[in-house]
Amino acid sequence: MGDFIDRGPKIRETLHLVRDMVESGNALSVMGNHEFNAISFHTPHTENGGFFRDHTIKEINQHIDFLIRITRVLPAIGR
Repeated sequence: MGDFIDRGPKIRETLHLVRDMVESGNALSVMGNHEFNAISFHTPHTENGGFFRDHTIKEINQHIDFLIRITRVLPAIGR
């Protein structure tokens, strides 16, 4: 039930496990608010020129933490 990202050090491993379980027919997956927020952070909002999730310092820092954990590298903007 969602929130597979933004929590804990093994996000990539969790996503692989969930995907494998769903693809094998042993589980169903429902997107949680953490997944929704990550998608919204990157989805342009065509009406106002921004994104569906604000790019304030708080949201950027939360997203940087996710990117570091999922890619295992420091994003270009650093900390």
